[in-house]
Order: sequence, then structure tokens, then C-alpha cells
Amino acid sequence: MKFGWIKRGKRRTKFLAIILLPLLIFLAIPPDLLQDVSFSRSVNDRSGELLRLTLAKDQKYRLFVPLQNISPLLIKSVLLHEDKYFYSHPGVNPIAVAQAAWRHLGGSGRGGASTITMQTVRLKSGIHSKNILGKMWQMLQAFRLELHYSKNHILEAYLNLAPYGGNVEGVGAASHIYFSRNVDALSLPEALTLAVIPQSPAKRMPNAKNEQFILQARERLFNKWVKDSPQDIKFAGLISRKMQYKSKGDLPFIAPQYTSRLLKQSGKNNIIATLDKSNQELLTRILKGYVNHRLELGIANASAMLVDINSREVIASVGSVNYFDLLHQGMLDGTKARRSPGSALKPFIYALAFEQGIIHPMSLLRDVKTEYATYAPENYDHDYQGPLSAHDALIKSRNIPALWVAEQLKKPSFYDFLGSANIDKLKTQEAYGLSLVLGGAEVTMQELVGLYAMLADNGNLKNLIYQRDEKPLAGKQLLSPEAAFLTLDILKDNPPPGGSLISDNLHIPVYWKTGTSGGLRDAWSVGIFGHYVLAVWTGDFRGSRHGQYVGYVTAAPLFFEIVRAVTAKENLVDIIQAKSNALNIRKTFACSDTGDINNIYCPVKQPVWIIPGISPIKSSDIYRRVAINDQTGKIACKFVPGKTSYRVVEFWSSELSEVFAKAGIKKTPPPQSEENCGQSGSSGVASPPHIISPAKNLSYHINPSKEENKISLKASFDAGVESAFWFVDNIPVGRAKPDETIFWELKHGNYIVRVIDDKGNSDSRNLSVD
Repeated sequence: MKFGWIKRGKRRTKFLAIILLPLLIFLAIPPDLLQDVSFSRSVNDRSGELLRLTLAKDQKYRLFVPLQNISPLLIKSVLLHEDKYFYSHPGVNPIAVAQAAWRHLGGSGRGGASTITMQTVRLKSGIHSKNILGKMWQMLQAFRLELHYSKNHILEAYLNLAPYGGNVEGVGAASHIYFSRNVDALSLPEALTLAVIPQSPAKRMPNAKNEQFILQARERLFNKWVKDSPQDIKFAGLISRKMQYKSKGDLPFIAPQYTSRLLKQSGKNNIIATLDKSNQELLTRILKGYVNHRLELGIANASAMLVDINSREVIASVGSVNYFDLLHQGMLDGTKARRSPGSALKPFIYALAFEQGIIHPMSLLRDVKTEYATYAPENYDHDYQGPLSAHDALIKSRNIPALWVAEQLKKPSFYDFLGSANIDKLKTQEAYGLSLVLGGAEVTMQELVGLYAMLADNGNLKNLIYQRDEKPLAGKQLLSPEAAFLTLDILKDNPPPGGSLISDNLHIPVYWKTGTSGGLRDAWSVGIFGHYVLAVWTGDFRGSRHGQYVGYVTAAPLFFEIVRAVTAKENLVDIIQAKSNALNIRKTFACSDTGDINNIYCPVKQPVWIIPGISPIKSSDIYRRVAINDQTGKIACKFVPGKTSYRVVEFWSSELSEVFAKAGIKKTPPPQSEENCGQSGSSGVASPPHIISPAKNLSYHINPSKEENKISLKASFDAGVESAFWFVDNIPVGRAKPDETIFWELKHGNYIVRVIDDKGNSDSRNLSVD
């Protein structure tokens, strides 16, 4: 018996161990704080302005915001209203518990003892804390939470879980929904309002109906506030004033196609886009107004992109005019749609030709009716302008000169260039044929903008950036800086719709081009101003054909409306012309009529940029200084003092003479030469003929459905040539005058076509027929 107390002590120890051990294990296991909570996803612009807020997985608006990004005014308000001693107690405030128990025993149900930690437990675990057991369980959970998490972590969790009425939880979502602002930018009245709502979210959810309840609670909290911060009594008038609240229906839904892309590609809950909200809303507003006023023209939709050349960041991206317009398929993203670019890619054909030394900006090109096997391309206006410079051919978007230039390209060809530029879903080169030059390869607006940004960045192609933390890939040099500059220097001379009126209103040059797809289904305008690349598209996502879908008519006015709006709000500086000093280019003079350089006999010259060592600088052989017999007026065989005089005479080739004639320009033929002067007389060596048809590097096909499959044989000859002889594999085909065309029946095989003029000069070309 004397050792009974020992046995009883062992039983008590065993009993306590049975009770305490599970409790200790429970307390030792870290509880989840926010790890298992689903949050909304937000997309913000480059300055942190909200563009879009999604629902969390449980269909609640609950946006996570780190404590350091929450307004200090709100944090102070919440602590003052909910738990003044939060940073002092261990999760349970014993004084508050004692006061609450005393009030309960005294018959007063008002006032509770819940700390912020306890409320966090209840919000996380859904504990029913109205009865004594529930309250004790809540306190134990709160103590456990404090063992494993810092006060700041617990406060952060509470602020991100607090109820704000309906399916709105957390201060981040509440601030955006009710006040349309980030939670770090709240005013004192707004902070006090958000602090009092969680205590009674049903009665105090911000709306006109609950305004009186909110006002009373806000004033009571403000009275506490001024006791700690008496200097803020000056805000008393604002605290007592009714506030205007927003609702979930007012949440921004800006750049929906763009934000959908980011939400799909990124796994982050808070995405910072490269978009600038101000410019995005500006472009959206302009596009909507433009389309609404032109519906009668058949313009049903429009898209646009604005990209920073220096960073390649997408500043604005409008996928469609109205995302919710089901009739016009507004949910489609026009910036990603593949469309025919029309002439919008022609500048790159000329840039390649400049780089390969085929032409320079003043080189003379021919805009005349030309047949390629069974294909006879035309210009948009079904007319031809005769001879014109490369500069004018590009600005006027003439098809025939562009086809000729593309035909002369070596490596890379235009097709090779598009492949190197990462144009997606290219077909084989044979599938396009000549249509590639005229917009046969469909591109997206994103690809087109990237190409023009490459032009502005010294020929360096880089990927576009859509998120601020996205890293650009290494660039790819597609063109020389010199070729890119020569091309842009031409595009700046492209007159805007409205002419000088628009140009005078712009303080910087605009380097731009239009494009119209075959079938008049797409109208483009794309270009560079300041450090921006802008592209616009107008049309119909259903691909409807309409006579008004012409780049210069429908897209260009929209393009310049945006340019004017952006330049009005930003002080932009031209970044293109300043580069000329650092490039291997030189300004010289070219003959205005011929485009040739270094001809002392040309009567009119004009300045032109060339790339030394690359650009063609041969002397013109059209203006020649010859000896004229004073008596006969014929070209003398040699200069005889007293009998002949030197005179500058124009020697236009047969092709150019024909081109001028079709353009209504009559060129005086050179005088006849005296007999027995040899091939050239005193006019110098005659230029050899140049075969125009068959075309170079083009395979011809026999059409079995046709009775005859003939190819035209035509060449350009020097002035003074009277006849020429045509051969196919050294077999005579016929004799023709310079302005005549003869025909040859196609046969399967590979041949050499040759022409010899009556002065003994010749040209040859390979011909492939399958």
C-alpha cells in the first residue's frame, strides 16, 4: 500500500502521454497556409495596370497579392479593426478571450475574441466556431499556425482569403472589382472601406444598397484611426461622403486575344505583359470608330499591332474590333491569321536586289505587259507606266518591275529569304511560281511586323516579345544594314492618303507600304515611325471579296490615323536617317532618264544613295558622244576636222523605245550611220541584245488540253539594229525586226535559245520544257 501513489502516478503519466503525444504530433505538423488554395490569374500591362482577371478553379475572384504589395493604409486599417495586438499575441489573445467570456456570462452576445490568426484558420478550414468546442478547436489551430509561420505570412494569408461579398475574396480582387485599382494604390477612404467589409460581407458588400451600412462602419473605424493619427482628421469630409463603387461587370477585359495567348502559354498566376494599356485602348478605340463608320463599304473587321523596334516588345495588339461580335467572328485573332500580304512584301525583294548589286534606287525598270509562259501578270490598275526607276516602281507598287527584279535575284532568292525569316507554313517554291512576288505566300501580321522591325534594325531579325520577363532570342542577320537603309529611304517618300496635309502634321518621316491581296480580300498598311512598327489590316474574317479592300483606300487611312494619334501623345524621334553616317553608303548622281551612274553626257542628274563596291555603277551607253557628218547628218565613221562635229545622241534600245512609245513618250531615233563603218561606227561598241522571253530560271509546261503550245521569242536590241536571227539549239527559228516577236512551238526537253543581231552581238538563255 505504501507504494500505491507510485502506481497511481504511472497511470496518470500514461494517461497524459496518451493525451499529449497526439497533441504534440498535431502541433508539430505544419498546416497548409495558402499552398492548397486556388487563385485567379491576372494579366497586367507593362506598368502593372490590370488587363484581365480570371476566376479561380472554385469560381471565385481571389487574386494573390504579396504583403509587400498591399497598401500600408489597408494593412493598418485591418489591424486596427480586426486585431490591434496581432503582432503581440501567440495566435489567441487571452485578454480578448476573457473579455468575451465575461460578456457572454453577463448576457451580452456582442463582441468576439477572434484574432486574425483565428480568422485565417476559420477561412482555411471552415471551422464552425459558434459553439465552445468549435471555438477551442479554432484556438488550437491558430496556435499551431503561429508555431510554423511568421506573423507576416499569416497576415498575408488572411488578406488574400478575407470575404468581400459573393464570390469575391481577398483584398487584391476586391480592390480591382470595387475600386478599379491595384491594392497598393488605395486611398484612405477606400482602405477603411475594405477593412470593414469582411466582418459582415453580406451587409457591407460595396453597392448602393449597402452604402449606409458601409458608411457607419467606416466612420466608426475612422474615429479609431484619428486617435492614432490625429493629423488625418482632415479626411473626415471624404470619409462621410458616399462613394461610387464598381462591380464585377466593370472588370477590364482588354486585349482578349492577346491575354488569352499569355494565359495559355504561361503557368504564372500574375503575368506582366509588354502591352501598354494606354496605347492598347487608343488603338482599340480608333479601330472601332473606323470600322463603324465604314460598314457600308464592306469593311467588317480590322486588326492592328504596335511594336517597339528597340526591344521588339508588343506595345499594342488588337485582334479584332469586337471580341463578342459572333456575326463577324470577333473572337478570332487577326494578328495570327494567315493572309495574303499583297505588295507589303515587295520592299524585301528590292532590298535583296540592292544587297546583291543588281540595282540601285535609280536603276531604270520596265513596267510593260510581259508574258511568262502561260502567265501574264498585270498591275492592280490594269495599266502600265513604261520606264520608271526602282524608287518609283516600289512606291507605286508596280507588279511587272517587281517580278523582273525577283527574277534576277541569286542566293538568297526571295523564297530563300522568306524561309530564313521564319515565315511559317511555306509551300514549295514550285507551288508558288511567280505568285510569290505578288503576295502568294500567306503571312501573319506578327510575321509581317517582325520583318519591318528587321528593316528598321539594320537587317537584324529578332523574335517579338509578349511578356516583360521574356528573353529575346539571338538575332539573325537577314539583310545588310546598307540594303535595309536604301529600302527604307525609298519608303519614306511614299505619299500618304491626303497628301501633304497629313505629312505636314507629322514631325517625323513615316516609312510605310500598303498591300492588297489577290481577290481584294485583304487590305494592309505597315510601316515605321519613330521607334515603332505599326501594321493594320482591314477586311472580313470570312474572306469575303469586296472592291473596297484595297490597301491605299481602306488600310492606309486607318494606319495614318493611328500614327497621328500616337505621335500626338508621344515625343518621337526618327531612328532611321541618323544611321546613314555609320553605314557603308555614299550619295552620288544618276542620270534621271536612264538611272545609270557616271555618264558625263547625261543632261539631267539627280542624287542617289549607292553601296560602294556593290551597287551597279556602269556608265550609261544611251547618251553617247558621236561624230556627225556636217553635210549628211549621219554618224560618221570617224571624226574629221572641218567635216564632222561632235554631238550627244540618245541610243535607246528597241525595248525601251517601245516602252516609251506605249507610255506616250516619243524618243527620237539616232541618225543613221555611214556605210562601211563596221559594227558601231564612231558611236562606240553597240550594246548586245538582251533576251526578254523566254524568262530566266523559269520552267515551261506543255498544256495537253491546248492544240498549240507556243512560246514567244523577244529581245531588246541596241539602237541602230535593224534585224536579228533566232536559234534553238543552233537550229534557225526565224528572223525578226527589233520590235517584232516570233513564236516557237514548245517541245519536251532542255534547250539553248540564242539571238544574234545584225551587228554580230548575241545573247543566249537556257530553256526547260516539261
